[in-house]
Amino acid sequence: MKYLIIGAGGTGGVLGYYMTKAGKDVTLIARGTHLQAMQENGLVLEKMWDGSAENQSVKAADMEHYTDTPDVVLVCVKGYSLESTVPFIQRVSDKSTIVI
Repeated sequence: MKYLIIGAGGTGGVLGYYMTKAGKDVTLIARGTHLQAMQENGLVLEKMWDGSAENQSVKAADMEHYTDTPDVVLVCVKGYSLESTVPFIQRVSDKSTIVI
């Protein structure tokens, strides 16, 4: 299954980190310097309970360059970004895509 996570912040980033670490086919959608940092360095997860940090290579793209058709889309953006996200979801989804 292909998973697409739109928004790679506190919620989407952590989901993408652990899903990728578990061997799932995940792509994170981000933009700007955050996208560039993930493409170059992966995601770094800092654990508050012990101060340790782990790095995980992830697949990341922006909405303009993502061309796959995911099986599941996880929408992890703030409410004010939903309006601009819907056309993208419609473009990459098919009738069997699950959007959460």
